[in-house]
Amino acid sequence: MSTTVIIAIAVGIIGILVGIIGFMSRKIGLQKKEIEELQETVRKAEENIRKVKEAQDGIQKIDEDATPPPEIDPPAAGDVDGHLGRLNRL
Repeated sequence: MSTTVIIAIAVGIIGILVGIIGFMSRKIGLQKKEIEELQETVRKAEENIRKVKEAQDGIQKIDEDATPPPEIDPPAAGDVDGHLGRLNRL
């Protein structure tokens, strides 16, 4: 083999390696970008979960502080005014 052929093969191999390295670096760059986007999505989801928990805690506190309405005895049979008063409260 002549020196020229060996140099041409070496240059071809070096070119292929440079192409592979360039492809891999672009792929790694895209993967880093995807990872950053996923991390941002996770951060937003965690923030939403925190807000939901705060709202649930607030609702639970309101439920605990609430007092049940007073019980009103139903009107006696034949008490028309009592029946009408009860219907008007509904």
